[in-house]
Amino acid sequence: DEKSLVVDGTPNKRDRIYKQYLKRDILFLIFSYETFRVDFEKLKEIGILNNGNEGVGMIILDEIQKVKNVRAQISKAVKNAQVRFGIGLTGTPVYNRPEDIFGPMHIISPGLLGSNYWRFMDRYLVKGGYGDHQIVSYQNLEELKSKVESVSIRRLKEEILNLPEKTYEDLLCEMIDPKQKEAYESMREELFAW
Repeated sequence: DEKSLVVDGTPNKRDRIYKQYLKRDILFLIFSYETFRVDFEKLKEIGILNNGNEGVGMIILDEIQKVKNVRAQISKAVKNAQVRFGIGLTGTPVYNRPEDIFGPMHIISPGLLGSNYWRFMDRYLVKGGYGDHQIVSYQNLEELKSKVESVSIRRLKEEILNLPEKTYEDLLCEMIDPKQKEAYESMREELFAW
């Protein structure tokens, strides 16, 4: 609607969007992760980010698992945005391994899992192997699960969507063009070779 804009396009186009936002013509800015990362310093310079009570009050992150790597530039930019509230959304599990949860949780609820990634690693991961650099096991997982669940809502697809059962149907397509048939046969032979 007219109160939100997708931030995309050339740097000049994005500058015009930022000016509209600063005039309070726009309430919401919608970014791709990459655009946010690229424009992060500019957003700070012009006062959209890190501007006390006048700055951004909330950040909503779709596909929050994209910020699981705390060393990635986008994770650092989002963490350093210093907004008052963070909400993370995902249609897939946020993490497969406990070490993947620190980044998203540090944005959604800073301090919940501590403020230091390495202390988090010491608390929940058991290291071993050469120089104790290899993760060999996990510890305190019930505590970690409890903390994450205290700020999370999880719904399974079956609980929220009234979807019909999957149906499968084979569709046969006639190949009219000889080049199409030649390409198909070539791919088929190559796949059988695997």
